[in-house]
Amino acid sequence: MLEYNKIKTIRNIELAISDIKRGYPVALFDENGNKNLILSVESLFVTGWNVFLDNDYSAVGSVIISKERAKHIFNEADIEHCESENISINCKGSNLSLNEIEEISAVSGDIKKKRTGFNYEISKATVIESYGLSLAKIAELLPAIIIVDCDNSGNNKDTCSGVDFSKMDYLEISTSDISKYEEEISDEIEVIASSKLVLKDVESSSIKIFRTFPSSKEHYAIIIGDIKSDKPPIVRIHSSCYTGDLLASLECDCRDQLHEAISVMARDGGGILLYLIQEGRGIGLANKIRAYDLKNNGYDTIDANEAIGFDDDERPYKLAAEMLRKLDVRKIRLLTNNPRKISAMEKNNVKVEKVVSHIMERNDHNKIYLETKFSRLGHIFEE
Repeated sequence: MLEYNKIKTIRNIELAISDIKRGYPVALFDENGNKNLILSVESLFVTGWNVFLDNDYSAVGSVIISKERAKHIFNEADIEHCESENISINCKGSNLSLNEIEEISAVSGDIKKKRTGFNYEISKATVIESYGLSLAKIAELLPAIIIVDCDNSGNNKDTCSGVDFSKMDYLEISTSDISKYEEEISDEIEVIASSKLVLKDVESSSIKIFRTFPSSKEHYAIIIGDIKSDKPPIVRIHSSCYTGDLLASLECDCRDQLHEAISVMARDGGGILLYLIQEGRGIGLANKIRAYDLKNNGYDTIDANEAIGFDDDERPYKLAAEMLRKLDVRKIRLLTNNPRKISAMEKNNVKVEKVVSHIMERNDHNKIYLETKFSRLGHIFEE
């Protein structure tokens, strides 16, 4: 049975994800009792900023963006005092309009525009503000939030910058809830369904559906042939790619890697394909399409992700190790070019006995993408 505190932590974050995606405020507090009301810029853009009374936006204290986004829109000299941290822009002191907030946040307008010659009041984001960005990322929203600074004196914690939020039924979560979330949903992953699965050219296969409790996230293990032989099974950790896996996009190698992995396992006599639902290297399909649009305008895949506020890879891999443990697999031959997957397995006590190269043929559309993975992400070029 799950511990009550774990259930509470995961439930709180799941509810916060739901609220922030719908444009509702979430109160975030730290261990010292400091509290901020945070709202997603993206969700507020969609809902017309109608959370504020009488369209009075004077309660907006600051806009917080990630260090990756800041690097792309500000000159290095403008943010060097922030020491490569997430940044906070004082909306009142900088006299920011809503349009500027949305442009700075990569929500609308000319999101590629460099912010030069502007007199912004920029400072390093606080711990609470950075955790607010983390929540937006978990919700697969653009990592850009606004802060409505609350009265932390204890006199009136529902009054923020002159606006009374006491009539709003907003959720309160702690920074520790956010810090524990990814770890705890990985710990609590269980098989909920399994069946024989006949694949093209591979009849001896099956599928197991894993769910993280009490979250709603599900991931899949496709088992090819016999994985109980003397040698460690070949394992492919494959993240979902709607555009590649389903639509056969030529802009990546995901579909080719998916089907070639199954063929490699069939030839070897068995293997495990872990299909993880973490689209776009963990940023979600909508953000992936935003990055695609930037790639069509000359950005490579890393710069495109960073330009909208994300790291080059936001995927957690601990859940893959937990899935292997549930399958009673402790040693593997890992089918990958990605050194992060190798180190993640070793870190989570899954022994990688051999790395099997998994390089696909290039085409005119994915050549730059693949070259970027090898040159900038350190992917292994050959076995």
